[in-house]
This record gives sequence, structure tokens and C-alpha cells, in this order.
Amino acid sequence: SIVGWTMEWGTEVGYQHWWADNLRSNINAGWNLHQIPGQIVGAAQAAAMNKQLVTAHANLIWNPVSSVDIGIEYMWGQRTVVTNAHGTENVLISKMAFRF
Repeated sequence: SIVGWTMEWGTEVGYQHWWADNLRSNINAGWNLHQIPGQIVGAAQAAAMNKQLVTAHANLIWNPVSSVDIGIEYMWGQRTVVTNAHGTENVLISKMAFRF
């Protein structure tokens, strides 16, 4: 039988800046490390489970009126799985929210 344990570490830091009463930006970054032996989860899961995840976000959000948010965000991420395969992504996200 396989006996094992896993350990996970992570951190995230962020900052919000108000350019004006109705215009703000957020910037944040995060890092997560999961120490998990591949023999505990098997080959199929080892190819899908995160070993390390690093992300960074920056956005600009405008409130034309108090009940509406319109924003755009850039996100960068890098993922490594238990088998050490990895990939990087760059994403541009838009947002429109209405509060009632």
C-alpha cells in the first residue's frame, strides 16, 4: 500500500489604487506550490494536478454611475503539473456589472 502526504504553500499580494472617485485599478500576484508525489495519485492524475501555479493580474475599472462597473483586466499565468509539464497563458478579460 502507498502511504504518503502532501503539503501546499501559497501566497498572494495585491494593491488597489483609486485614480479618481469613479476610476480604480487593482494589481495582484499569487504563487501556489503543491508538493504531491506522483505515485500517490497515479499517472493520469499527475498529468492534470497542479504542482505550481503563478498568476498576475492588472485591471482598470470605471464606474460611470454608482451601480455600474465597466472594466478590463490583463492576466498572466504559468502552470506546472506534477509530471513537470507546463504552460503559460496571457488573457484579456472584460467586465460589465450592474448592481441593484
